[in-house]
Amino acid sequence: MMRTVFALEAKVHTLSQVGKSALVSQFLWEGFVSDYKPTVEEFNWIEYELGEGSALMLQVIDSSGSHDFLAMRHFYIRTGDAFLVVFSIDDASSFEEAKKIIEEIEQERNKKVPIVLVANKCDLYEDVMDWKARGSHQYAYTRSIPIVECSAKRQAEVAEAFKELLERLRDENRIGITNMRKRR
Repeated sequence: MMRTVFALEAKVHTLSQVGKSALVSQFLWEGFVSDYKPTVEEFNWIEYELGEGSALMLQVIDSSGSHDFLAMRHFYIRTGDAFLVVFSIDDASSFEEAKKIIEEIEQERNKKVPIVLVANKCDLYEDVMDWKARGSHQYAYTRSIPIVECSAKRQAEVAEAFKELLERLRDENRIGITNMRKRR
């Protein structure tokens, strides 16, 4: 039986220190990394069994949040198959930057690429109404993109963000993902 492998790229974007690398680490290795280490770019691959002899090779690119690497960000926007745009609920400027990145993706890609907005560090506030009032949910609704609230410390919440992205990739690419299972 011939095996079919689909290869897709997911890019993780926004400002520095919002927890992008911690989200990626939690998703790929189910572990939380608390130490901050500036990222220029990190490439990671994970394989999912799709059933019926098919597999999905997902490349997760953790990109720099620094404005020093804008050319790389523009390149990733032109070439990515899907995007997690992350902001931290304790940093209003990160939400403003996330909005700029989403608008840049939509302008460059004509809204044809899956985007998921991720509100990270939700463990910092018991009363999430503090940051919801800043308009993140309304913004996501007006853009017709999903928003996922999570903490990089909580594997199930991080998995939900990536699951949402993978479902949008499935719908966009019509690759027939019915029962994805992570291969280790």
